[in-house]
Amino acid sequence: MHAITKLVCINNRASVAQGSFDILWAIQKIRSNLPLEIRYQHVKGHQDKSRQPLTLLETLNRIMDKRAGQYCEYIESSTTYEYSQLHFYSDWNCAIQSKNITENLEKNVKDHIHYYQMKEHLVQNKGYTESAFECIDWIAIEKASESLTTTRQIWLTKFVSGFCATGSVMKKRELWDNQLCPICQSCKETTAHIITCTDERSTEQYNKSITKFFQHLERLHTDPTILHIFKSTLSTSTPTSFKNNVPPNEMDAEFIEAAEEQDLIGWDNVFKGHITRKWAALQLKHFCRMYQNPPSLYKWSKTIISKLYDVAHEMWTHRNDIVHEKFEENLSKQASEQLKSDIILEYRKGSREIMNAHKFLFREKLECLLKRTVIEKQYWLLTAQSSRICFNKCCSPRNQNTSEVILEHAFVPD
Repeated sequence: MHAITKLVCINNRASVAQGSFDILWAIQKIRSNLPLEIRYQHVKGHQDKSRQPLTLLETLNRIMDKRAGQYCEYIESSTTYEYSQLHFYSDWNCAIQSKNITENLEKNVKDHIHYYQMKEHLVQNKGYTESAFECIDWIAIEKASESLTTTRQIWLTKFVSGFCATGSVMKKRELWDNQLCPICQSCKETTAHIITCTDERSTEQYNKSITKFFQHLERLHTDPTILHIFKSTLSTSTPTSFKNNVPPNEMDAEFIEAAEEQDLIGWDNVFKGHITRKWAALQLKHFCRMYQNPPSLYKWSKTIISKLYDVAHEMWTHRNDIVHEKFEENLSKQASEQLKSDIILEYRKGSREIMNAHKFLFREKLECLLKRTVIEKQYWLLTAQSSRICFNKCCSPRNQNTSEVILEHAFVPD
């Protein structure tokens, strides 16, 4: 991709990462062939909103903005419009499935490749049907994921892929002797079970988290029928049908179609952000009835998905709090004192013979370190001891630029 980008962006042409780079190339080509000398002058946009007298250039800019908007509406609504062959001016074009790519070339090519790889994986390994996969609003998922912090993105990847340290994963890693949920002690613990666990503490936390989600739906002015369907279907942690919760008096068949698609995708997968695109299409119709200039559609769907991620993350955090609390309660006084003694001994050795990537472990005061949870203290000790051994074997620091990454992402294990 880097080679292609270098090849096509010759003669100071606009980058293929820019939107409508083909139009920019065409303008550049036409301009270079004009027998005129062109001088540039900056003109501020949208000056008609300032309520001040406009200059000639500002007036012309406003007129062209209006005409461009009208033409854009015509293109979007037309069934006979043929794509303009602006690539004639560029001597180069790229098309995916007969559709010309006119922005973010590298991203579009990679997305096309990864789309089919992901589809094959989910169909073959995760029980999705091809129809269910194609219903999912992947663009909204991408936008929601981009809005998360790096730490939360890492967690989300593990949660969606099933690599969180649940009972089934810990048993597979041979770190636990069983795969039962450590809370209810009655079911195999998977990431799906984190949401549907029937233990009283888990259901209480689910009710708190899902109530916050419903409140966000209301604040976003969600279509009343969509709100009713989501509230009825997700109000308890017991999976139910979306279609069965469509109001019986609902006349718009699209709500039934959306609910059927969501059932096809799966109740559990909602908390992975896997929702059908039809919800967004119905919400857009609702916005158009409410506003003369409807808000961004993806802002609604992106926010919905990110709030579903919040529900899943809160359930995971709640589960960990209970599991780690149990672990600390079961740690004997002798083992607790031994852990404290080992940490003090290791801390007093200092960071001189510690890999550069791990020197941050010694920035924290000892008294603060000793107040951490058992899991965090054990992780600190194991990391410090391993780093010291590695340093002495290698005789030179390595990975000098990764300390901040480790500090942010690897301090507290699953």
